[in-house]
Amino acid sequence: MRISKKNKLDITFGFLTFISIILLTYYSELLITKGTFFILIISFLAYYIFDIFNLNMYKKINLILKSLIINLSLFTIMILKIGMKNKEIAIKIYLGIFVLHVIIVLILKKKNKQKENVLIIGSNNKNNMLDDFFSKSSHYNLIGYVTSVIENRDKEIGILKNIDRILLNNSIDLILMTSDDDISKEIIKKLLKAKINGIKVENFVDFYETVMEKISVKSVDERWFLYGDGFKIYHNIYIQKTKRLIDVFISIIILIITFPIILVSILIIKVESKGKIFYTQERIGKDNKKFNILKFRSMREDAEKDGPKWAMQNDNRITFYGNIMRKTRIDELPQLINILKGDMSFIGPRPERDHFIKLLEKEIPFYNYRHSVLPGLTGWAQVNYPYGSSVEDSFEKLQYDLYYIKNQSIILDIIIIFKTVKIVFGGKGR
Repeated sequence: MRISKKNKLDITFGFLTFISIILLTYYSELLITKGTFFILIISFLAYYIFDIFNLNMYKKINLILKSLIINLSLFTIMILKIGMKNKEIAIKIYLGIFVLHVIIVLILKKKNKQKENVLIIGSNNKNNMLDDFFSKSSHYNLIGYVTSVIENRDKEIGILKNIDRILLNNSIDLILMTSDDDISKEIIKKLLKAKINGIKVENFVDFYETVMEKISVKSVDERWFLYGDGFKIYHNIYIQKTKRLIDVFISIIILIITFPIILVSILIIKVESKGKIFYTQERIGKDNKKFNILKFRSMREDAEKDGPKWAMQNDNRITFYGNIMRKTRIDELPQLINILKGDMSFIGPRPERDHFIKLLEKEIPFYNYRHSVLPGLTGWAQVNYPYGSSVEDSFEKLQYDLYYIKNQSIILDIIIIFKTVKIVFGGKGR
């Protein structure tokens, strides 16, 4: 699994924040006396949670201003709270961090302007998936498509038998192959020559997986799952036992840390609306086994009196505090009990209801493959795709779930944990 630049930043600043918190916990008096280290903690934490290090956000000036206001507010509160004797030094340190950040961003943005020119060979529905991606990409420039026969489609620049002339007349850095079923040996020799001369040649599915960080479900079949790399970790009993130990350890720690929040939530739910505090519902887990998932009730008691329904954005069935719980994922805390029982893992595809699974299996290929692993409290789909309530949303989430199942590793789990923390503290939940 190749880690994207953004995920490398997530890991780096996630670790910096984690280490800072540990040091602050055990050496707080010394660090606050020194002052400078505490400034670093506030800066890294605010930068990470509010996504200031995300290059894409610089396309919108309002996001820059919002992030800077939040960061400066946290910095000001910290200065007033610790009562530093020499505030002038603290301000200089903070400005130094900010200037360094601006320099790094400008360097990265300048580097990203050097786009790779891409040529796509093939003709089917796979091409359409990348049209939107290339139009928005800051890393790739789509030169055009080459097909076996003329199709009169946008950006079609020639036919396959003239590939050597096309490569000669265009500066191509990367060739994407959507299919090699109808490519002759003569064309393959020409492409091999191009590769020897420095042009990268990649399979569309592999490129899509690496760049989009999800599996192109429409582009694969059973043979791809059978012969492809990945999907091996689930046969390693030692890795699975290690993952189980980590699940139990993290669940116990989070239960201890969030115990006051759990108590307050119980009280508010009881006072706000009539009904049970906890909400149990049958879900489908690993190997299609049924289990009862446990959540804080975030909807009215009669929310599904007319039958099962997907939750919607701005759903009027959700209570006031229920909306807060969903944005901060507090409603999911009771599922730590499900993890301790072994019904779930901390990270994995979110478990779905049998009613919706039967519907989705008819509409989405390979949907049942997500049940080859334990469902999770959080997952790759949850940190990469907004809350959805349709077959189309479920299709997109499946592509992320399959990516996780194929590429599961400790590194990927760490990335998901850091992204989840960012979502929770940034209030970007459902």
